[in-house]
Amino acid sequence: MEKNSENSIEAGISQIVVWVILLILIFIRILDNAFLPKSWIWIINYIGMAIAFLNLFIEKCNKMRKKSHRKYKPFLGLTIIISILVCLFGVVVGKLQTTVYAECLNDVITLLSVFFSSSKNIWNSILKLIVKYLRG
Repeated sequence: MEKNSENSIEAGISQIVVWVILLILIFIRILDNAFLPKSWIWIINYIGMAIAFLNLFIEKCNKMRKKSHRKYKPFLGLTIIISILVCLFGVVVGKLQTTVYAECLNDVITLLSVFFSSSKNIWNSILKLIVKYLRG
């Protein structure tokens, strides 16, 4: 019973951390006209999108760990690889901010944030399919 309460505490803490980070990003965005040049707005957008995307995988990892799912470790490895790719993709997005596509790219990042934070049921089904095809 104690292990379940530890897992629920960890899940609650991770959700609070995500909430606090997003709240900080909102405040930075509101106040950025006074402190940051306009060229830095994409970073706030990208971090929000990355959090929404990675939160899906982290939640699935937590659920799999709770159930001692046999494919937990391969899925955790996939989550780590995807996290690294999201960070590397951020560098590419940063380089593209100096092009004529910057505004369009920022709009796409914002829409992806909404896309990744939409319907948990759909994303749960997609992640179940991914887990099904993992070796483990």
